[in-house]
Amino acid sequence: MPSEHTFSRRLTTTPVRRIEGWLHRCDKNQLVELVTSRPDLATTGSLPPPENLEELARRCLSISSLTRCLAGLNRSQRDVLEALAVATDLSGASALSSSAGTVDSATIRHLLAVPDSASPDVDQVLDELSWVLLIFAQSPSYDSAQQHWMLPAEVRQAIGPHPAGLATEVSAPELNELPATARSLLTQARTVRATTLSELDEQSGSDPADGSADQAELVSELYRLRIHPVRSQRTATALIHRLRNLGLVRTPAGTQQVIFPARYGLALTGGTLINREFRATPVTPPLQQISPDELATATVTEVSTLLEHLQLVLDADMVREGLPEVKAGGLSVRGFRALQTEIAAQARLSESRLHFLLHLAATACLLTRDRDHSRWTLTPLGHGFRGLPPERRWVWLIRCWLQSTGPALTRRTDRALSSDATQEDQGRWRRIFFRAAAELSSPQTTRSPRRILPVLATRMSWLAGEDPFTPLSRPIAEVIDDAVALGLLCAGALTQPGQLIAHDRFLQALATLRDLLPETADTVRILPDHTLITTAPPSPELAVILARWAKVESSGYATVYRIKEQTVRAGLDTGASHHELLQFLEQVSEDPIPETLTRLIVETTTDYQRIRLGSAGSWIRCRYPEELDVLLNSPRADRLAAQRLSDTVAVSSLTAHQLHRALTELGLTVPPPQASSGSSTAEGQTTHTVLDDYAELARYVDAELAEAGLCRTADDRRHQHQLAEYLTQADTADHTDSALTSATTPLSRDTEQAVSVSVIRLAAERGIPMLVTYTDQSGHLQQHFLRSPRLRHGAVVETAEPQGQSDPTPPIPLFRILSAEPPEANDVDPDDPM
Repeated sequence: MPSEHTFSRRLTTTPVRRIEGWLHRCDKNQLVELVTSRPDLATTGSLPPPENLEELARRCLSISSLTRCLAGLNRSQRDVLEALAVATDLSGASALSSSAGTVDSATIRHLLAVPDSASPDVDQVLDELSWVLLIFAQSPSYDSAQQHWMLPAEVRQAIGPHPAGLATEVSAPELNELPATARSLLTQARTVRATTLSELDEQSGSDPADGSADQAELVSELYRLRIHPVRSQRTATALIHRLRNLGLVRTPAGTQQVIFPARYGLALTGGTLINREFRATPVTPPLQQISPDELATATVTEVSTLLEHLQLVLDADMVREGLPEVKAGGLSVRGFRALQTEIAAQARLSESRLHFLLHLAATACLLTRDRDHSRWTLTPLGHGFRGLPPERRWVWLIRCWLQSTGPALTRRTDRALSSDATQEDQGRWRRIFFRAAAELSSPQTTRSPRRILPVLATRMSWLAGEDPFTPLSRPIAEVIDDAVALGLLCAGALTQPGQLIAHDRFLQALATLRDLLPETADTVRILPDHTLITTAPPSPELAVILARWAKVESSGYATVYRIKEQTVRAGLDTGASHHELLQFLEQVSEDPIPETLTRLIVETTTDYQRIRLGSAGSWIRCRYPEELDVLLNSPRADRLAAQRLSDTVAVSSLTAHQLHRALTELGLTVPPPQASSGSSTAEGQTTHTVLDDYAELARYVDAELAEAGLCRTADDRRHQHQLAEYLTQADTADHTDSALTSATTPLSRDTEQAVSVSVIRLAAERGIPMLVTYTDQSGHLQQHFLRSPRLRHGAVVETAEPQGQSDPTPPIPLFRILSAEPPEANDVDPDDPM
């Protein structure tokens, strides 16, 4: 018996140069259509985009690319492609093909049992398959006007050994060589109709002694296998075993598929593959109606609960500090339990629900892995996600879920936050879900929505080319579970925003959801125990400010916040002052601010400001105090960006060269700054301190987000510091370098800002080269360049320009670390007032 996998050896292999020639003849629109239909041709996992058309042609015929393309075909395209595969396999042993290696359109229509009236539909599907380079057209022969089509060997191999449930390569006896019993079964099963099937069932149930009952059961089973043999997953029953013993069916090892030898399968169906009309949509049974008010209430509940639970995960301390990832990939079990325990104080989330929320945050670009894949940290969008309106947050989640090609968010059995590239591509099933939901929930049913969940799986199976009579497959079940968890399906019906998204009307979905959600609150009630209560969901602006200064204790229809010493310190770390907090409370509070709360804020700020770090880049020293008074009180003194420290000394955030130019423009004769010999703290050093780089980085990131429409407060300094703190901790080396090197203008802001030592340490450990100055045991001054130094608590961090560099803004800033232990080791110029 020949092998079932030798079919590709006798096919005409399509050379790569033929596809390359076709690509050369295509215009730009045709190439765009090809890449749109097969997006994996542009990027496939870690592979870069193809550099030329020859590489693109090779990728078109790769098994991985063809498998993904076949998975995206609809039922009509799958039927036509399998008919072409069957005709190609049988072309060497029968007269199905008019020329070797090619099949004409008439043969395909005959195998599909398509009438002449549906010929344009078949031709349209053949053209669709040729546009995605699955089949190729041949010129009509001299004796026939029919268009001929050729199936490449690579595509035939990707289809599988049993197209349309037929074993085309298995040698089977001729019909007249079969035993009389098998021949009789084939003859009777071929003449059975659906109207006579009940008579066979009654006859098989009578159990007469002459054995006609067994004959009727076998005929009935053959008929049922005949009407939908394609990709049928069935349990090997006793009847199937008997049919297999008679040689009429086969069950390949390792599968539950029942296939027919091609000769017997075509004999059962009269030479055709299927017994249904081409592109015939399955009949939808009557669906139960649901009240629009009931559906709207369920939509608000599901969407609000989803956004609330997701925000609890993003606000968790473990998430903001970074979730550690184990070597095996994903979040460790111990870390997952700790996160679940932390969130349990506000809401009890099941293990599966927390798995879903973490994967949703990663899919929506709210969480990302750092460079060394050691932690999952919040992205800038994750930090500012609370500041977006709720309808925009929900639509953003749905769009990311729809465009993602990753595995399902629900029914995950692997580790939380892990990414497995071998998982099945769910992007195709999500697109099929929206297509099926759009067909079942047309715009005309908006006023009378229907519960489509009972028939949704069947319609998705039909669109995907699967057998709709088989049990619910795993990918379809996972997509439906995702849609329920995301609030697309509520009470068994597609929500009104979901109906609009199914028709690509995202802007209308935003407006519809905005009208459904309840109004937000702009004020709070302050209780004596320092708790703040909002009687409705807080507005995005109010939620952002409250999240900076307070901690959420409980949420729901009413959200409860609490202000503590730790939360006030966290708010001060963002660069805001306690005056802004007190002014904010006066504006939004419905009650007078308790005196104990005011005292807590003031005392915490006083303790917080005992140690401060300033951004003094250059300094001005005069001989007499009167000279400095005249300089700082001049009309154009704001150009100096200077602040007085003592009677004769002032500091500026400008570089020494910029400060010298500003003094010259004021009409003063000032010698240019020169480096002092024997000191590493020369006047000629660049004045980009850590704080300046930190703020410039914040402004750069905020401008990027404002351009993308994700940030509406581009001048909000506190938001800038919050975004910069994220980029300092996350994997943003390229953005950081570009932001630092572009810092050529002085910052028009107060140069004395309180910055925590932890932020400075994280900023310094981003891999930027650092110049470390220290004194060894012999008392000699030493300097070393380090890539990632370990800073001690309390270390003073500045930036220094490399020796011999005249450019005031070096392309790569060098951080100078002056160790605070021992004090005499600090390399400070004695003439430097700093």
